Amino acid sequence: KRFNNDEAYKEDEVKEYCDSKGKGDLSPEGITIGHSMGARILSRAIFSRDYIKYESPNRPPESHVKLFIGLQGAFSANRFVVNKGWEGSPYAEFYKYPTFFTLTTSYNDKANPAARFFTGAKHVGGKYGLKFAKKEKNAKVFKVIKWTDNYQTDIKTLSSMSNEDKRKIIMIDATKIVDGID
Repeated sequence: KRFNNDEAYKEDEVKEYCDSKGKGDLSPEGITIGHSMGARILSRAIFSRDYIKYESPNRPPESHVKLFIGLQGAFSANRFVVNKGWEGSPYAEFYKYPTFFTLTTSYNDKANPAARFFTGAKHVGGKYGLKFAKKEKNAKVFKVIKWTDNYQTDIKTLSSMSNEDKRKIIMIDATKIVDGID
């Protein structure tokens, strides 16, 4: 089926392809990696999809980030848990996103201790975030695994996780390799 207007034909062909693949568009999936404040900014960007204006009012906003890696993130673990902290729970519906969230954390990371004192924030990169994630009452939100420094053991741990655990916030306790404010 060929139209006189080549541009209209191309647009129709793309639409058919997207419909056949169950995709809203051809946007590529991405991986985001941020450290400290960069992790905070990128995590906020992922959860800001509802504020992005789209050309089609009939299409809901969607995230194209497949994997988020936050290295010693400077944002609170409270954000993932409903009704926790002073800042609300803007990330509590993380399970509705196609994104897998992986964070590194360490008991040795003592960056920004004033945040916990003034706001109750338990930064995911530090000891308060790690302690919070390990609490039994937060087991439905966080899956904490320990960095072993053995590549094969770490890969086996990650690849053998249940699908339910893969959809949780994966926190890698990197205390063994993070020995200070990183």
